[in-house]
Amino acid sequence: MKPEQAQELRKAFNKTQIDQIPKRNNKTGNTIYLDYVGHAHVTDRLLQVDPEYTWTPLATDTNGMPVLDEVGGLWINLTVCGVTRPGYGWADGDKGGNAVKEAIGDAIRNAAMRFGVALDLWMKEPASPAQPATPAPTKPARDSKPVKKLPANVPVALDETERITVAHASIALATTLDALRIIWNEHSDVLDIEHNGTTIRNYIGQRKDEIETAGA
Repeated sequence: MKPEQAQELRKAFNKTQIDQIPKRNNKTGNTIYLDYVGHAHVTDRLLQVDPEYTWTPLATDTNGMPVLDEVGGLWINLTVCGVTRPGYGWADGDKGGNAVKEAIGDAIRNAAMRFGVALDLWMKEPASPAQPATPAPTKPARDSKPVKKLPANVPVALDETERITVAHASIALATTLDALRIIWNEHSDVLDIEHNGTTIRNYIGQRKDEIETAGA
């Protein structure tokens, strides 16, 4: 994959392409709303960068059909510009044909995130440098709620679900064993919490094998 292709994959999406999905915070019980990009926009991004991108299920049955796991989830390999990375999707307990299509779309979004597609929506960045003393008035965010600003260079705390999601995305993008060790140390307290069918501990082990094999 060329640097310009990787950069194009990670390009930010327009606000009109971003939707929100409700998610329960496991610690507080409150419902939070996460930004996400739908399957159609992710597919469009993949086609723009690599019109010949492909995906294949990790397992098929005797009829050649994709095999779903015990909760209706689907593991796939997504290949973009000659690079293959895994992804997992499921239909959140739905049944029937639409559930299969939803699992496929979710798996493609998940695998595409490992290439950096919409990865910024899963990450919290430090506040930007201080603005001029009299900034121009701005309109509130789409939900009309005031936005709380933090001082520059103060990182935003992530809840457990967000930390695990960011950790998995970071593992997918890691290219050295040192990078994996840093991720392990930063998330040592949540190594065994399952996310998308695996844990941080197991995923780091998988990527370690891949990196060592590639360097052999």
